[in-house]
Amino acid sequence: MKDKKIDNGLSMKLISLGDVEVGKSCLIKRYCEGSFVEDYITTIGIDYGVKKVPFNDTKVKINIFDFSGDDDYKPIRTKYYSDSIGVLMVYDVNIKATFDSLVKWEKEAEKFGLDLTKCVVVVMGNKTDIKKREVKADIAKEWAKGRGYKFYEASAKTGFNVNDGFKYLFNTMYTKTVENRSKYVY
Repeated sequence: MKDKKIDNGLSMKLISLGDVEVGKSCLIKRYCEGSFVEDYITTIGIDYGVKKVPFNDTKVKINIFDFSGDDDYKPIRTKYYSDSIGVLMVYDVNIKATFDSLVKWEKEAEKFGLDLTKCVVVVMGNKTDIKKREVKADIAKEWAKGRGYKFYEASAKTGFNVNDGFKYLFNTMYTKTVENRSKYVY
């Protein structure tokens, strides 16, 4: 019997966007480590990590760039938009202003060279465990759908829907990458 060859050379870039304290880092930590930290420290600049995800016979490295939502760090994050395949756009379902500012994040991404129409974009409304909702799910879902983005509501604290959102994001990023890669294989 022949051993299957495993391709270890594939890597993909994911960035997270959204205002401060919407829970971007906590969602990533929940997915990658399966845990939640109640008193998370605000991201300074950009946090970087790698998550190895198996796809069939391929081990894929997901390079995660967790952007600070603080405008003081805008000069730092603007250099990291290019070459992103996936985008996680996060807002707090309990603070409408964080949802409204997703348009600002779209404009910033495009200004610094990211064509969102060529990326896999997931919009995730976080903090569903808190019951002070200001953003209705159907409004956010329609907004995301109108832009060609996938929508999820989640809770980094309880883990609700976090794995589903990341699984969709990574599977779609992988499919898109493999399809583009095969165009150049002769």
